[in-house]
Amino acid sequence: MDDKRKLIERFNNLHQELIDLVSKVPIKDREIVVFDKWSLKDVLIHITAWNENDISRFNTIMEDGDPVVTWIDDLDKFNEEVVTQTRSLPWETVFNNFVESGNNLVEVARQFPSQKWSVTVDPKKEMSIEDDFGYSIEHYEKEHIPQIKSFLNLK
Repeated sequence: MDDKRKLIERFNNLHQELIDLVSKVPIKDREIVVFDKWSLKDVLIHITAWNENDISRFNTIMEDGDPVVTWIDDLDKFNEEVVTQTRSLPWETVFNNFVESGNNLVEVARQFPSQKWSVTVDPKKEMSIEDDFGYSIEHYEKEHIPQIKSFLNLK
């Protein structure tokens, strides 16, 4: 379980780092398109949706349900739909939802039974919940944090 605790704390630290970085972005720049076709607000909507999907996946497994029901085949379509549907929310709501979703994901992961980390979550039964959570960490670490640091001209 020590490895899982480290994984959870790594996600928590990255989530807190992302919160700090986002807080440094000037208000005037939060809704302009700077990341390919998305604004910072859109990126937070995207991250929130995936955090919520992960929470749903953890909860489904804890309730002995089939986590495949939480699997999303078309990632681009899901991302586009969630951003389009939520883009009109005020910045404060989007930011608060982002913060809350990451914090809730940490709490759910901390409560997750150690014997269930190997449960597979995809239709092909190739990806465990641990692998999936690791992918979320990688997404924060290798994509979103560097993007925002670059935008802020930080290293």
